[in-house]
Amino acid sequence: AELDGETVETHFALGSLYRRRGETDRAIRVHQNIINRASLEPAQREQAQYALGLDYLRAGLLDRAEKIFEELATAGAHRMAAMRKLIRIYEMQRDWEAAVRVHEELSRVGRPPQEIAAAHYWCELAESARLEGRLDEAVECLNKARTADRHFSRSALIRADIAIEQGDTALARRLLAGVVARDAG
Repeated sequence: AELDGETVETHFALGSLYRRRGETDRAIRVHQNIINRASLEPAQREQAQYALGLDYLRAGLLDRAEKIFEELATAGAHRMAAMRKLIRIYEMQRDWEAAVRVHEELSRVGRPPQEIAAAHYWCELAESARLEGRLDEAVECLNKARTADRHFSRSALIRADIAIEQGDTALARRLLAGVVARDAG
């Protein structure tokens, strides 16, 4: 169908239908055609970009989806949703530093999807640093995890592993006892 002012919403619905049915190549073409329309209103262009980002995400084209969502995360009606999608992409890519950055930005402008997620990201960074022998960096990441969620057991468990590696069994015992006391109920 010819794309004009009256059929734009129909094209959006068609593209979404294709995406839900798993026909992402068709959904991508529909949304790209909407974006390429010269006389498109800015709000419709932004909606089409967001839909195209969802298409790319569904198709597993994470780099393309990331690029679109990064652009949309700077401003506009889809800013919060784009940041949530970026976090999802960074989680799939295991890019914990980027996930922390976007999570913190989302915390500044609205409510993040999972408030405890930042503690998980910091623990992932700590675990990577610990496995590579950068224990001071790991402890620093764990301190940031505790700042994100003071009673997050995983950070205490990783810190106990570091204490054991450093021969500080007394600290490891205190940390593990705290986890047991907190999580026993």
